[in-house]
Amino acid sequence: MSQNVGDAEIKGAELELQTIIGGGFSLNLAAGYLDAKYTRLLTTVQQITLASDLPKTPKYKYTISPQWDVTLPNTGKLRFAVDYTKTASLFNDAPNTPQLFRDAADQLGAAIHYYSPSETYELTLGGTNLTDDRYLTVGSTNGAEGEIVGTYNPPREWYLTLHMKFD
Repeated sequence: MSQNVGDAEIKGAELELQTIIGGGFSLNLAAGYLDAKYTRLLTTVQQITLASDLPKTPKYKYTISPQWDVTLPNTGKLRFAVDYTKTASLFNDAPNTPQLFRDAADQLGAAIHYYSPSETYELTLGGTNLTDDRYLTVGSTNGAEGEIVGTYNPPREWYLTLHMKFD
């Protein structure tokens, strides 16, 4: 039988900005802040207190995504894009199990897009998690079995995609 831990209060703010700088340059920025805390407990689980962090609630997260578009002589277009995200530390479970604590994490991705002159196709070469930063994305404990399990984010990955429009 599962039981709700209790009540919590979560306050936060988000900000998103998009700007065209000129010369083919543009910039997207996003930031978020969370103040999350338990206000009342309905559980007898001793590991959870009013001072415990709520799971999956980083204090902050921000993303910076610049891109540059270049028009080619054939009227096709190249787009160079970068995406950087910083996420504050967090716990992956309600009891704040130390083995499931996640340090602040960085994610860096980049891609080069080619758009054909008539935009009938787009070819993209890119990569995700280019810094190969590894961290827990989910985790849980099974006290009865003395088991702690977790799953890590994917490692650095590369991709090549082709999108085509058919009339």
